[in-house]
Amino acid sequence: MGFTEYLEQVRTETEGDAFFRLLKSHLSSGHKVQKVSFVPAEGPQPPRYRFLLARLGTLTTMEVPAGQEAVEHFLSQTKQQLASREDEVQRCYLRLHRAIEALSRVLGREAARDAARNVSREVGGPESARFTTTAPQVSSSSAARLAAEHLRRDFDANVRDLYVERGYPLVEAGRIADEALARLIEAG
Repeated sequence: MGFTEYLEQVRTETEGDAFFRLLKSHLSSGHKVQKVSFVPAEGPQPPRYRFLLARLGTLTTMEVPAGQEAVEHFLSQTKQQLASREDEVQRCYLRLHRAIEALSRVLGREAARDAARNVSREVGGPESARFTTTAPQVSSSSAARLAAEHLRRDFDANVRDLYVERGYPLVEAGRIADEALARLIEAG
């Protein structure tokens, strides 16, 4: 990939896909966001956000793929909380799961699993601790430490996003991220 192709990729990621551009078009024409729900992956459908929009007394539903830079930035910029606590947990899980997948590709599946348990031991709350108290001590290899450091940054980013950008109380932000981490550890 050359420099020009790289810049085109960055532009595409920041502008979002056609679904997100259509959402922005609706918003610029006067639609207001009433609610945003997280819809988990179903069959071939990737995880997505379901926006409930209102304009002149008419409600419209729009779905946008979750996890894309443009939509995540939009939700953060507008300080949009998702419709329920469970939706927030699923969003955090998606972000942590994608981080674990990337770590698995680079450092191996075992290092990625060890990273999740290490993060739980280091900063996790009661939900994720349930899965690490009986688990054997994890590897202290350089790959495992690197993976844990990377995943810890992603965990911290989730807590900060919920607290600073979405307006959750700090303790609740930590609990939401911890529940997502627990699900990640449980899924293996």
